[in-house]
Amino acid sequence: MVCVITDAVVNGDFEQGAVGFTSDYIEVPMGVAINGETQFTVASNPATVSIWNWASFGDYTTGHGLMLIANGATAPGLAVWRETVQVQPQTTYTFSFCAAGVDPVPSGASLQGLVGGIAVGAALTVSPTPGAWTCVSATWPSGTDTTTSLSIIDLNVAALNNDFALDHVTFDGCQTPPAASTGTAL
Repeated sequence: MVCVITDAVVNGDFEQGAVGFTSDYIEVPMGVAINGETQFTVASNPATVSIWNWASFGDYTTGHGLMLIANGATAPGLAVWRETVQVQPQTTYTFSFCAAGVDPVPSGASLQGLVGGIAVGAALTVSPTPGAWTCVSATWPSGTDTTTSLSIIDLNVAALNNDFALDHVTFDGCQTPPAASTGTAL
């Protein structure tokens, strides 16, 4: 297989801030505290962006960079993160991301990756230990597609203890080789 070196996701480590993706959540500007459900911000430490007693920890990618931090939605199907990406036909892609709970009480977040609006792989149940990063990945065959949408939703719609951080969102691919010729030599 010929692997695609570059990641199709624009800003999956959030180091550029809240750019390169969209969200159904309400963006809280960097430096302003999250104070309600269905809100997110991009910051380096959950403890500094909440009116609640969220845990203090670093991002997954470097330990000192930025991450998306969210207070989970109370309505089903809302994407905390969404991006439309270019894909190569006949390529198998791996969609992956990492998440951690931010509440001192175990988080109930259950994050599902979707490609083209369809769930791929298992949902990621956020670790009950605040700041403990857990990652998940799933494959998706592009077929004849040249673009697709990626999104991450929280399957839990409870208002309490449904808060999480998201980081290291990637969408990498390996191209399927062409079928071998079955012709005969002359």
